[in-house]
Amino acid sequence: MMRIHRLAALAAAVLTLLAAAPAGATGAIGTSCDGTTVTIGLEIFNDYDDPAWVGRPLYVRMSEVGTCADPVLLTDAGLVMPAQLMLATPTFQISAPRADTYYTYTLLLELPDGTLQPLLPGWHASGCGEAVAARGFLSGGSPFLTFLACGSACWDGVLGIIGQVDPGSLSAAELAPYVGTGIPVELHGTVPGPFPMPPSPDLTLTGIAAIPGGDCDAVDVEGSSWGGLKARYR
Repeated sequence: MMRIHRLAALAAAVLTLLAAAPAGATGAIGTSCDGTTVTIGLEIFNDYDDPAWVGRPLYVRMSEVGTCADPVLLTDAGLVMPAQLMLATPTFQISAPRADTYYTYTLLLELPDGTLQPLLPGWHASGCGEAVAARGFLSGGSPFLTFLACGSACWDGVLGIIGQVDPGSLSAAELAPYVGTGIPVELHGTVPGPFPMPPSPDLTLTGIAAIPGGDCDAVDVEGSSWGGLKARYR
């Protein structure tokens, strides 16, 4: 299983950020998937002046990359705003809906009016099995390659429409057929943790290949257990 990105220095980083910002809250999220189980680890710091924020519900929005499926809201018994000036580190697990898919995870805070607001910088992504992180086109750049997502479907979840890609362990010879050639590719790789040191890429490659058939469209969601997961958590 890929190790969860834990933030050993989260408290110090949070306090540094909050020193120049209004009182509020900060959240970080780390995820991993071993092909069957997704482990979600959270670190939430409450700096709200008003004690009424204590115990406010928190959610994790889980989105499937490349299928255009509706996102799912996940929750857990311990997923609430901690006491003032306290750091909470809840962890929970769910069954992986698809064994070969990348997912993005966004930490959300429920406001008093019922709306959901991202709790920054609470975002992460991880793949299950031999998951494809993104589909699109690569061009040259320094120190990172430039990625442009397929425009016809839902492949911007991990890298955005335009992202930066670290070649990782891939050689120039392995990359040459795909960089700046206009060939649509699918990328495998890992994303950095929530507080990466700059300069930091959006994805570090572990593999690359031409898209089968050269098709940038979304993956067929038929046959997945996504619907079952939505029924369980929504």
